[in-house]
Amino acid sequence: MAVAMRFVDFSLRAWREGQYVQVMAHSTPAGVMRQPIAVKVGKFDADDFRLEHDAQLARGAELGRELSRLLLPDPVWRLLGESLRSIAPRPELGLRMRLCLDDDLIDLPWEYLYRPDVSAPVARSGFLLMDGRISLVREPPSALNLTAPSDRAQRGLFVGTLFDDGSDSWSVRLEHQSLTRSMQSIQRLLKLDFVPADGDVDVLEKIASGCDVFHYAGHTEVVDGRGTLVQLARSQEPIYCEALAERASWAWSDNLALQLARTGTRLAVFNACNSGYWPFVRPFMRAGIPAVVGVQGLVSNFAALNFAEKLYASLAVGLTLDEALTFARLHVVEPERSYWECDWGRFMAYMPSDSAVIFPRPERDAIQELQQQVREAREQTVRDTRALTERLDGAGVSRMLTDIADRTVLILGRFTDERKEILEAIRRALATPPHEYVPILFDFERPEHRDLIESIVRFAAVSRFVIADLSDPKSVPAELQAIVPQFPSLPVVPIIEGSQREYPVSDHILRRGWVVKPVVPYQDVDHLLAILDESVIEPAERLYDELNPPPFRASA
Repeated sequence: MAVAMRFVDFSLRAWREGQYVQVMAHSTPAGVMRQPIAVKVGKFDADDFRLEHDAQLARGAELGRELSRLLLPDPVWRLLGESLRSIAPRPELGLRMRLCLDDDLIDLPWEYLYRPDVSAPVARSGFLLMDGRISLVREPPSALNLTAPSDRAQRGLFVGTLFDDGSDSWSVRLEHQSLTRSMQSIQRLLKLDFVPADGDVDVLEKIASGCDVFHYAGHTEVVDGRGTLVQLARSQEPIYCEALAERASWAWSDNLALQLARTGTRLAVFNACNSGYWPFVRPFMRAGIPAVVGVQGLVSNFAALNFAEKLYASLAVGLTLDEALTFARLHVVEPERSYWECDWGRFMAYMPSDSAVIFPRPERDAIQELQQQVREAREQTVRDTRALTERLDGAGVSRMLTDIADRTVLILGRFTDERKEILEAIRRALATPPHEYVPILFDFERPEHRDLIESIVRFAAVSRFVIADLSDPKSVPAELQAIVPQFPSLPVVPIIEGSQREYPVSDHILRRGWVVKPVVPYQDVDHLLAILDESVIEPAERLYDELNPPPFRASA
């Protein structure tokens, strides 16, 4: 049975100061940062972070790596890894990356954040949001959700922009019809009435009569600093611009936001190019609309429709916005549900609400049955995405970040022929049933030692525990010096060949409370494998449980 998921906040604040971005994780399941980290960005131009509408996935990964460099420096990445480890044993928990950003940064395409621990230049599993247990929204929780559970039908208004020659070149009527068909099973919970955007009186009357959901399909612009939507599109040059001589007052986003807020609108979705940018969205945040979804740049109509179908199917039955977003984004990842490779990351969500349940529903059998159906479909989509990434990325790369944080074991040691045999034996044992760990080895004899230390620290951040062979040490002391002080919730199990002595400077590292004591001696490979469970794995797991208590008590 599919479980109801609760996403907990991993809140990040970031702002630009000159040539630096200041970033801090100010609220996470693993703790807080009291001081920001300065990341050098140099000369800043938001246009450098724009992703072309037809960009290949490799370009999205390239951009995502730069975005991660700015937002996920090592101290933040460490907290992210610890937060993921803390929720890993609880399948009903997810992690919501809540971004609180200044005007310079808020419009950057953070949906393409690429994992620092993935070296593959382009891998679907490298994108954080390919993981169904990770959600991403913008804005801090500043609006109280006082809506009582109800099973009444939510009133939806679908406003679509047609063309001045009578055509429907943006297929807005088709989008409305398709959404209506896809929501047949939940029509008693949500209904979207279609109104052409140039029908001023009809639009105003529908809004005034009460509008729980406002959906717009068309195109948005920024004119003299104000966001506005196109009511009637021009079919001749200059094409796609507003054809009306004068826009209606409600078509400006600041006016529309106030009108929607007055009538209690809880969700505004703009399936329109450029509709997710801050100049257009800001008035809705100031007006207190609990949730707004817009588009980063351009998106294909096909992807926008597929995204909206799963978004509404989830929210209408009472699922959280996080469940809905992860479902809808991953649904669009499938190649047959989008036109361009990066369509899945175009959708920007703003959630100033303190509650992720936009439309609370009562706990009745009929409602719960619908919720279960949607959750099962969502879980199937998550599984399909995992299968797709494994097929396209390769089995060695395709592991999702939450799986890695739950099962990865980092193995440190010397990579001479003799020592590597020991490390490889540990790796095979950890990956062989009944064990189901994901062991990671690094060859520290390679050049560019500094880069390797940085890599090992990033892997340590998302590891369950570390096994460190102190025999014939070379790089291990430096690696432990980098890892142990930084990760007080990461168990470290030191082992050593019985005929050797610990290196002289190890004591101040190994006496920490998260290091298993004493150092585990072994005679040879066979002996080590014989004592691996009792002397290495079991102590590591006991210490893991002590260092990583559950962040929330299980519900009764």
